[in-house]
Amino acid sequence: MSGIRANEHPHKFPHRQGTAGYRLALLFVVALLQGCASNSILIPYTVRAHAMRQGIIQGQYTQLAEDLAKNDQSGANRLLSLLELGRIHMLAHDPKDSLQDFTSAMNIWDAENQQARISLTHSAEVGASLFTNDNAIPYTGSPYERTMAHTYQALNYLALGQLSDAAVEIRRAEFEQRQALLDQQNTIAKVKQSAQQQGFHPGDYTRFFPGMNAEAGRVKNGFQNAMAFYISSLIYEAAGQPDDAYVDIKLAFEMWPDNPVLQQDMVRLGALTGSPEAGQLARRLGIHPPPAQDGSIVVMLEQGWIPQRATFKFPIITSNTVNYLAVPYYPGPFPLPQPESIQVDQQATTTLPLVDFEALAAFDLKEQMPALLARQWLRLLTKQKMQRELEKNGNTLGALLGSLATTLTDQADLRSWSTLPANSQLARFWLVPGTHMLSLGTTHLPIHVQSGHTTLVDVVDNGGALNIMTYQL
Repeated sequence: MSGIRANEHPHKFPHRQGTAGYRLALLFVVALLQGCASNSILIPYTVRAHAMRQGIIQGQYTQLAEDLAKNDQSGANRLLSLLELGRIHMLAHDPKDSLQDFTSAMNIWDAENQQARISLTHSAEVGASLFTNDNAIPYTGSPYERTMAHTYQALNYLALGQLSDAAVEIRRAEFEQRQALLDQQNTIAKVKQSAQQQGFHPGDYTRFFPGMNAEAGRVKNGFQNAMAFYISSLIYEAAGQPDDAYVDIKLAFEMWPDNPVLQQDMVRLGALTGSPEAGQLARRLGIHPPPAQDGSIVVMLEQGWIPQRATFKFPIITSNTVNYLAVPYYPGPFPLPQPESIQVDQQATTTLPLVDFEALAAFDLKEQMPALLARQWLRLLTKQKMQRELEKNGNTLGALLGSLATTLTDQADLRSWSTLPANSQLARFWLVPGTHMLSLGTTHLPIHVQSGHTTLVDVVDNGGALNIMTYQL
């Protein structure tokens, strides 16, 4: 396998006398022992994620919640555990506990935003990770995960009949997307500069991840989410704010301009706000708003599981040796969303794509890769320096244990919010007021429709029995 030739030589370090090597080894051992308390440092997070997914398919929500509540309550995985716990409680139809979980996760984010990016605590955590791996760094989540946490939280408020709180929460989801858009170019520039200072150039490694790069190409960025915009449009309309509803449906429409549901909603809300653009769209496509007395059923389908990361051993060639840096990547395959047939009474349709979470995750990781490689390179230098110090001081046993510990901790950070879906899809039915029968495969559910109101039906299809949650708007 061909590798990337690094600009720096990991063996060109001045030797130090005395006990420096022993102190370095002690730091390494302490960091490793501390890391053993956090499963992700020595055991890939994907092992736990697989168990969670199997438990969800089997409906073991109580056991999963108890296990998560006992683990990682103060460790590097604290935030991630709260996100998983919030989603599990949501799937268990327990909006109160889910609300509490997501609130705790958001408090962590708020605290992180208020403190300096590089605090003493953060520096210590990153320093410890140089002796172990990135799993020692507290999980902070990706922008698309933050958006989904606020979106799910808005649904929790809807389940509790708190429309105004749902509107506040959905504004926070919008803020996360706007902030990510503003930060995007600056963040990319910083991580590329950091990587180049360590001898890496982004163009050198992209060829190693053709599948992930192609998947990332399905989206323009790693955070804009039409599902969040669509739900916010529903909430704003229900709250009597048609102008805000139109702004968000337009954003969703811009992502999926060929989606007939978004086209019709763009025309309908545009007519309420007097938008010339919506009027032009209506004439071009021949779309007519539904009767004002009708109500509607919106089906939001969450399909499959978001992909799990795997480890790639990235080759780094120096003048004397070949070293391997363990980095996360998405190996694929990346299937396209599969439309599902839905029927209400005698009306039948198929779901239409709204969000490709697989592509969002791939794009986000692709953008992180330069910084990940730079940190792995520093980690390699640190561990090799420790090894040489032990060997120089004649500590054969220590050198052997150090080599073994280095091998054991050579783990990529595979953490991500694993209970998210692979994609989200959409269907909408306009109906006269009354009770109607919604059919999805062998599942049949009576839905009451009120004039001028919407019933949102969230269908989770992850390979087990369909999990259906309804929200009145």
